Formats: sequence, structure tokens, C-alpha cells
Amino acid sequence: MNRLGQLAFFFGSDWFSQVIETKHIVQKIPSILALMPIRDKFTAHRQQDFPRNDDCLSLGFNEFGLAPGLLGSIKNPGSVVIQFQFPTKKRHPFLVKYNSPSVSSIECINSKNNLIIFTPTMLHQRILNETVSLLEYFFSFQL
Repeated sequence: MNRLGQLAFFFGSDWFSQVIETKHIVQKIPSILALMPIRDKFTAHRQQDFPRNDDCLSLGFNEFGLAPGLLGSIKNPGSVVIQFQFPTKKRHPFLVKYNSPSVSSIECINSKNNLIIFTPTMLHQRILNETVSLLEYFFSFQL
């Protein structure tokens, strides 16, 4: 998750956005941006470094709201994967501004159920594809 955070900050940097407009960056990496609230609150310990009014100050795993669960058929244990659900109040600001619909299979955002869902085994390839796609797009302007 922290590597995704580094990628997201790099892609959002002034240096990178001199070549590609932010709205195009968001179109290329929506899944990465959708996962940033988990990174900011859980793995980066943002609430200890820069606390906000709605943050708890302890470091307890459960107090971050990251609840693990199992996804898949019990009859086929090989298909069971770990999924995390994270309650959230805010989306990544780039997604709010440039991508109003929720990001499929990651964000469940509605009036009753604001969740970010993180299933590492199912999202790994999608995240790699988004990263490579944006980098290829970026370097096509550099040639």
C-alpha cells in the first residue's frame, strides 16, 4: 500500500502533471487513487502525523476500521481470498473532481454504505495494468 501511495504522489506531482493533465492521470489510475484512503489512514499512519478532527489517535489495528473477511466458496478453499473493507468518509480528491462514479469493485459509495474494498489478489493485476498504461502514456510524450 505504501508503494501505491508513492506512485500516486509521483503521478500527482507538478513534474509529472506538466506533461499529462490531472484529469487524464485520473482516467488511467482510478483503482490506485480509490485505495489511497486506506493507505493514508492505515499504512501511512497519517492520523498520527497529521491528525484531523475525525481521527482516533491510537495505533490499534481494529481502530483503523480495516475489517478483514473471506471471499469465495467454502466448498472450494483454493478460491477463498482475503478481502478488507474500510469505512471512509472521503474519496481521493482527484476522483471527486474528475471521476464522479465509484470505482468498480473497490468503492461502495452511497448514502448508507461508504466502504473501500481491498482484495489484494484480485486487484494486483489491475493496479499493475493501470501503472504501466499511465507510464506508457507519459513516455509517449517524451519521445
